[in-house]
Amino acid sequence: MKKIYSILAVSLLLASLSFGQSGLKLGVGGVIELPIGIFGDVSSLGFGGAVVGEYQLADKIVGTFTTGYLMFSGKADIYPDYSIIPLMVGA
Repeated sequence: MKKIYSILAVSLLLASLSFGQSGLKLGVGGVIELPIGIFGDVSSLGFGGAVVGEYQLADKIVGTFTTGYLMFSGKADIYPDYSIIPLMVGA
């Protein structure tokens, strides 16, 4: 568990890291998620990391993407742990 907290702390420190290279910008950060609804009844607070990117497509158009890895632990032994890999793309 200490490894997970260490990784989360380092991820939060690197949240503002950005690389600029011919219109491409990348960022890395930590994520804390609060489950709601029925999912909140069976799982507790989730955490993980994310990668965010932007690419200049045209003069006023920017393409974006976000992906990462999120972990949610079950509130009791009868509920399993959940892992989610979100993928979001936009312009």
